[in-house]
Amino acid sequence: MERVILLDDLVSALSQIQGPFVSPVVMHKFVAALALYCLISVPAALAGEPLLTLSQVIDSAIQKNPELGATRSSAEAAQAQSSAAPSIPPPELFVGAMGMQPLSSSGQMENSIGVRQMIPFPTKLTAESKEKSLEARAAGSRLEARILEITAEAKEVYFELYGIRKKIELLEEKKKIFEDHSKRLRASALSDRIVQAHRLWAQTETALIENDLIAAHESERVGQGKLNIVMGLSPDQSIAKLEDPAPSSLPKDQTLSPSHPELQSAEYAKAAADKALSGSRSLWLPDLSLQYRSAKRFDGLMSNYSEVMVGVTLPFLFFWEAKGKVSAAHARAQTAAFQLEKVRLDLQQDVFESRVRAESLRAQLTNYDTKIIPQAEKRGKIAHGLVPSDPESLREHREAMESLVQLRLAQVAIRVDYEKSVAKLQRLLAKGTVPEKAQP
Repeated sequence: MERVILLDDLVSALSQIQGPFVSPVVMHKFVAALALYCLISVPAALAGEPLLTLSQVIDSAIQKNPELGATRSSAEAAQAQSSAAPSIPPPELFVGAMGMQPLSSSGQMENSIGVRQMIPFPTKLTAESKEKSLEARAAGSRLEARILEITAEAKEVYFELYGIRKKIELLEEKKKIFEDHSKRLRASALSDRIVQAHRLWAQTETALIENDLIAAHESERVGQGKLNIVMGLSPDQSIAKLEDPAPSSLPKDQTLSPSHPELQSAEYAKAAADKALSGSRSLWLPDLSLQYRSAKRFDGLMSNYSEVMVGVTLPFLFFWEAKGKVSAAHARAQTAAFQLEKVRLDLQQDVFESRVRAESLRAQLTNYDTKIIPQAEKRGKIAHGLVPSDPESLREHREAMESLVQLRLAQVAIRVDYEKSVAKLQRLLAKGTVPEKAQP
């Protein structure tokens, strides 16, 4: 509302400006309205510029990433399968007729109906049910591990783009340093030949910086595409501005958790393989067969009768099938055990290496923040005040200002590496939320 009123005042003041002479009152009113309108309009426009935060990137990646969606669907399918009833074969219904020839003094006819049910040995059913339950928990842990991976990947890609944009800003600043160096050359008292040589050198350096800027802008476009893909968006969408978050803190507890999702998933997979081995050994045990039949017989007189039959399978007669399944289940259990140990060792090694690297980068970053950059800034202030009277003062000014930019570029690179190392360390030190410990 205030912007509309000020705009009306501005239009009203403009309408009163006629002729070569303008009243001081009208001019004062025009300037005041223009100034107030700019004060309100410009901040509003800047405030409307979209800002992409790290938390928004992570939320979008978890919600829209297609690969994570596929992993989530697989976990839901495994959970649904684990809640299903044990796989008991369906009952069989049968009907029969015997002696269909016309009745005679010696002829007979019999109609029957019955039902037959095969019942697996109880240990087979319990082993199968527990195996499905363990596989569902393993799928849930895999989903948690994938969420952690997507989160770490989103952080890494975010800070890669952040570093590229900081690099572009610093390269633009470096370009201005060489342009300022050229101005100082013109204002110096050096001979024309020296000035010309220095100016040609400065122009060459400026052209090289322009090449670096071209490459950096290309990297920026690629980085935007990668970040959009992580968030489940089209790669060609523009990202206007990134949040500049404070440096991340190192995790306090830097030991591998026994409930880490990747470790839990391997443990559940091993427990499921052990249960499958136990179930395969039950193949040597007989299954139960129940049959009921009701019949009507016509042999001049009508008579009804029923029969119940109980039978068992004899799996040892075809022993090779059971033996082959037991051998395959045993190999699967051994593979799962080795895989669990490999996952544990790999995680421990990754935690150690990531912790050492993150601590080293943090120490370097602190050194840049507290010592290197402040000292370079002091040198730059001193060099900026030098009078361009001789080649040495010009060189000192250029080297001091250029050195400050180069040190800031190195600082940004270390910051990006540090944030990526912390993101990886946070993923490795995370704890799982899937309940219940894997039991074989």
